[in-house]
Amino acid sequence: MTSGPYELGRRVSVGVQDAVRDRAALCWAAAEAVSRQLPLRVVHAYEGRPGPVWAARPLPIPTSVLHEARVDAEAQLAAAVRECRSDHPELTVTGVLAEGPAASILQEESGTTELLVLGSADRSGPGGGIGSVGQNTVERSACPVVVVRDHQPILGRPVRVVVGLDLEHDPHRPLAFAFDQAHRWGCTLEAVTCWLPYLLDAQSLLKSVPAEDATVVEQRLVDQLKPWREKYPAVEVVATVSQQRAAAGLLERGSGHELLVLGRPGSHPMRAALGSVHLAVLRHADCPVALIPTDQP
Repeated sequence: MTSGPYELGRRVSVGVQDAVRDRAALCWAAAEAVSRQLPLRVVHAYEGRPGPVWAARPLPIPTSVLHEARVDAEAQLAAAVRECRSDHPELTVTGVLAEGPAASILQEESGTTELLVLGSADRSGPGGGIGSVGQNTVERSACPVVVVRDHQPILGRPVRVVVGLDLEHDPHRPLAFAFDQAHRWGCTLEAVTCWLPYLLDAQSLLKSVPAEDATVVEQRLVDQLKPWREKYPAVEVVATVSQQRAAAGLLERGSGHELLVLGRPGSHPMRAALGSVHLAVLRHADCPVALIPTDQP
């Protein structure tokens, strides 16, 4: 797959399977490309050889079947490109048709783009509501991935970006992404860490002990944000300590806003990079979710 005529990494890419179902992702990606003043690349992957139907047959796959698969794929890609160009005539949009497994093609695309946007209509699948292709792509992506649910409203001027932080891990990359978004969008940034005030005492089932004083947690959050406030003085920052489990707290704070940003562990060949919190947020969030790869294994 070619990387296109643009400088390596300086573009926004969007993976599309169905131009109608993925319209919200297409609109979000096109608007983001305009915001970043970058070209947009629309990628549609298709399987030219339908395995389940023909795998047990010794005869070759008819040429008409292969031709029909490609014609259908070309139609989907053309419709997606038209959608983006009609919404943003000034935007440079390139369509890429690639034959092969969608997850592999999108993972390859992630190595040559600044941001990858995916659509998702599946809330019940094993991939935390984004399907197996979406989950595999997110877990192995070399760049930030934004997942946009179908039918999520396309809002007007952005009001707030929410970033979830685990204070036990280095938050540099999620904060860098979130502050850059808030700065370009001219909106508020809310940094959220979730903290339960009591843990079970290992010595007694009847006694609860403070996990950490609330003021200590708040101070740690403020300290993490200090250099970013200095770097982005124009961004209004809200620091929130939510006394809930992580998934519930993040979903509550992100609800109704333009973007929820989370770090994710670095990819690993033998285990999934998404944990239960990531999957719960992807399944239930009513806003786009950005997953930022970090250096943590």
